[in-house]
Amino acid sequence: MNLAEVADDLYAEPPARFIAERAAAVKRARSEGDRELAAAVGRLPKPSVAAWAVNTLARERGALMDGFASLGQSLRDAQEDLDPDALRTLTAQRRALIRQLAAEAQALGEELGQTVSAAARQDIEQTLQAALADSAASDAIRSGRLTRSLSTTGFDPVDLDGALAGGQGAPAKRSPETKASRQSRDELEEARQRKAAELEQRRREKADAESESRDADAALRELKKQHDTARAERDELRADADSLRRQLEELEDRLTASGATLRTLRSELDDADDSAQEARRVLSRAAERLAALDKRSRR
Repeated sequence: MNLAEVADDLYAEPPARFIAERAAAVKRARSEGDRELAAAVGRLPKPSVAAWAVNTLARERGALMDGFASLGQSLRDAQEDLDPDALRTLTAQRRALIRQLAAEAQALGEELGQTVSAAARQDIEQTLQAALADSAASDAIRSGRLTRSLSTTGFDPVDLDGALAGGQGAPAKRSPETKASRQSRDELEEARQRKAAELEQRRREKADAESESRDADAALRELKKQHDTARAERDELRADADSLRRQLEELEDRLTASGATLRTLRSELDDADDSAQEARRVLSRAAERLAALDKRSRR
């Protein structure tokens, strides 16, 4: 056997029996001549009650834990996509599932003769919360070889240093699936599929809204362009009207001046006509006198 296989068996034992079972495993390894394995097994730490309860969940309720892992992935995807609707829905589901699994762990402890205190149950919920936030933590709790509870700040990766016995390995050996666990798995799978469909619908709605927003922005830009063109044409026409108005004013001034000049010339013409008529009368009288004088001179 290797260290991971020995650890799988040891961490399936209740904490009260861990020390004795570890000593027996060390003795077996020595008897088989594997001193290196014996030393490594001897260094395996006793798990906390919360860690043991989570390990037991991984073994006895594997289907539930698979659904739990799927929920964690959905949550991480929604966070990456910045999908607030999906996050609200999945967060509510997360709280309910964490409470369900913590209660299940507590009940399993009672069945196996291990008391799970209220403080240990809080550590279980905290560990499950960390597994939802970090995929590496999710893999760690499914290994069934946790040595201590986990925690998360929600930002930094979960600290797994010294939390997993026997190195990275396959998920824990699981008990045969029961009818109840199959039903729970099916319910979780249906819920996951519903949430995935809802998330996909939200993504499509978001994409449609973004497309409509882009179309509206394009229409707004086109209307603004038309508005700017119309305003430029208006300003140009207004400038032309101002120019024509000034020309009209100049022409009116010239017309007024021409009228005054015309009146003056007409008055002068009338005076000249009067003078010409008077000159013609004088000339006529002079011609008459000249003719009379000429007639007398002939006599």
